[in-house]
Amino acid sequence: MIGLLRAEWLRLRKRRDIWLVAMALVGLSVVGYVSGVSNALNIGGPFPADFPPEAIDQMREQARQELLRYPFPTSIGTVIQNGQILVLALLAYLAAAITGAEFAYGTIRTSLVAHADRRGFLIVRVGAMTAAAFLLVALLVVLGIVLPLAAALLGTSLPRVADPNIGGLAGLVGVMFLATCFVIGLTTLWAVLIRNAAVALVLTIAYTLIEGAVVGLIVRLAGEESLVRWLLPVADLQLLFDRAHGGPTGAAMPTLLAISVGVAWVLAIWAASVWVLARSDIRE
Repeated sequence: MIGLLRAEWLRLRKRRDIWLVAMALVGLSVVGYVSGVSNALNIGGPFPADFPPEAIDQMREQARQELLRYPFPTSIGTVIQNGQILVLALLAYLAAAITGAEFAYGTIRTSLVAHADRRGFLIVRVGAMTAAAFLLVALLVVLGIVLPLAAALLGTSLPRVADPNIGGLAGLVGVMFLATCFVIGLTTLWAVLIRNAAVALVLTIAYTLIEGAVVGLIVRLAGEESLVRWLLPVADLQLLFDRAHGGPTGAAMPTLLAISVGVAWVLAIWAASVWVLARSDIRE
């Protein structure tokens, strides 16, 4: 098992695409933060002399509310929200490319001959990608802490957050990590089933679209208050993201139950991936 861990860490560490995307993540986060602060400041004036006073007050309040997204600690949530799509896309690509490439190049048989424990092989692989996901989410958190400090050093005046929602921010970080675990597991499952990296990635994207259509059908048949829709994984994760932001979505669904549903889906998909590989007829 130690040998597998070392091999997977070496494999991930030497992939240039991970480092390139990590640098792109930093760059896009900085650009998104700076442009967001700049746009919020522009909303607050200056205004023409003939501008209605009530409109000025309204726009200044709008600017203040928008600026509240950028001081610490709310900046953490803003940076995560701006970077979450890129992180999830990277991890889906990574899960498809690493496992799918093993089948495409025929190296999966060599790997399993060297390490006969198929279950341990895939558990370590998924665990290594989960560690990479944890580091990427941690990178977003660090950026959310550092960027307001850099803005203050450069002379940008940001309003103070009087009553920060620390629990909501912690929940947002947790849901983000849970979403990365789901994407890794789902894409790995497709890669093991289909044995093709490109198709696995397409199927992961297609699943989110298909589930959206299914949720729409459930709402039409059972109504907006139906709990069935929240038992599907992507809908459940969207519910948790909204709860972390303080939204009222799915008021009838207890948060603890929603978390349990998300964790259950992650464990079920990971277990299915291990089960499929353990029973696969591999001849490559």
